[in-house]
Amino acid sequence: MPKTPKKGTLNEFKKLVEEYSSQEGIPLGRPVLGERTLTSFKVRIPFSSLTKHGLIAGSTGTGKSRAVQEMAEMLCEAGIPVLLSDVKGDVSGCATEGSEERARQRATETSYDWSPKAYPTNYWSATERLIPLRLSIGDVDPILLSRLMGLNPTQESHLVTAFIYASRKGRRLSDWREVMNLIEELKANPDEMAGINANSMDVVLRKMAELEAEGFGELFGEPSLEIVDLIRESRINVLNLADVRRKSEYFSIIIGFILYEVFKDFPDVGEVEKPKLVIFFDEAHYLFEGANKTLVSLMANVLRQIRSKGVGVFFITQDASDLPEQIRKMLGTKIQFAVRAFTGKELVDIRNTAKSFPPSSFYKLEEELKKLEAGVSFVSSLDERGKALEPLKVVWYPPKSFMDVVDEAELISSARKNELSKKYGRREKGVLPFSRILENPTGKKDVVNRAEVQRKNGKTFRWFKGFLRYVGVFVLWFVDLILKIIWKTINYLLFKPLRSFVVWMTKKPKRIIFLALVLATLYLVLSYLSEVREIVKVVKETLGW
Repeated sequence: MPKTPKKGTLNEFKKLVEEYSSQEGIPLGRPVLGERTLTSFKVRIPFSSLTKHGLIAGSTGTGKSRAVQEMAEMLCEAGIPVLLSDVKGDVSGCATEGSEERARQRATETSYDWSPKAYPTNYWSATERLIPLRLSIGDVDPILLSRLMGLNPTQESHLVTAFIYASRKGRRLSDWREVMNLIEELKANPDEMAGINANSMDVVLRKMAELEAEGFGELFGEPSLEIVDLIRESRINVLNLADVRRKSEYFSIIIGFILYEVFKDFPDVGEVEKPKLVIFFDEAHYLFEGANKTLVSLMANVLRQIRSKGVGVFFITQDASDLPEQIRKMLGTKIQFAVRAFTGKELVDIRNTAKSFPPSSFYKLEEELKKLEAGVSFVSSLDERGKALEPLKVVWYPPKSFMDVVDEAELISSARKNELSKKYGRREKGVLPFSRILENPTGKKDVVNRAEVQRKNGKTFRWFKGFLRYVGVFVLWFVDLILKIIWKTINYLLFKPLRSFVVWMTKKPKRIIFLALVLATLYLVLSYLSEVREIVKVVKETLGW
């Protein structure tokens, strides 16, 4: 049985609340002690702790989406841009004023000065449905691309090799089709890079074709996202992923791409009073589900270094244990909503979740986590010295914007009116498949003669190289065949009978003894005959014969 925490006094509780509210930060709601909601106190997460990253966890329907929406609104009001993923459309109402009665009721309960408000919002999508959010595929780490395709380690190494090949050739890869062309080229000419296997390249190509049919090729291309468009104004950037809901495992991987892009493009600024950007990473467990050590290490390195760039990342998931421990221990802020437990394993998970918080003098977390109401959570953050504060039970403020799914037509209309639609709305066309046209530096789509291009580059004809390779293979095969025939002949004529005789002899010990006696007798006979010949020779010499 877990030990009952020592009960703190009301003054000690007020002192704890003051640690949360003394610094400038995001207002979350009101603290709760026992059955009382202390409406005269506010709970804030300090701006300075946001770059230490965070976790928002809890079962479905416990209030995670509304918490993210409220945090995004408060960050926007503080002049901090936000990027959040929206899988189900739950936070698509940021640009629309709220009007729900439940919001007014929660505002009354928490004595919150609430009024409907619409926030400046950019609605992005991974396709061209809203503002197209595209990335230049050459800037994405191939390990993340491998995760998207579901490649095994061997296939992943081939994809990495393809990117190395493109880099050596000075080829910039911008869209999905260009990578497919590159893979097709290496598949047709595996001698271009050491270790290339045509079959592995064929698997990679097939995986890419499947994803292209699902529409994922639209995520990559030109014009690609300029990070400055995420931080130029104090806006909420919502990446609507409803287009790919059928492939839920891809949600967080797409955000992983963007996170990596931000990591590469943001300059180092060191410790900041306010973050330059806060990213909310929904359905984060999909990125790490079955992930290899390489991917986990990559994301851990991104999180470790991105804080010095003034960027905060919040992972949103149902169960914190779905994230690797290497990632969890880097998250400074923990927001835990109710956990529904029906099995023994789930009860163990609750116990582990409670232990992940600093010890509390005011709550029995293991018991409380099972009965939290919707919109109520435990919050633990860091103080200005980086020390984890005791958890507080918090009743959250309601969002001021619309707390439901916005009509699709209204969403599209809002995106089309945005000035960013003009910038990103028109895709720049890539090159045709490699089998139909060679890469032309002038950008023209004229079909050119392959041999002429190779002569200009001073290269040997590939067909001749292939012919020599096949001749060499045939010669080696023929020599190997002759050597095998010679060896089998010697084995049959000499070693096989000898081996059979040895096997026959060793089956019975008396045969070995008999053979030894025969050999000894033969030796004696030969020795005797030798002596007889010597005697005969002496006699002949004596008699003069």
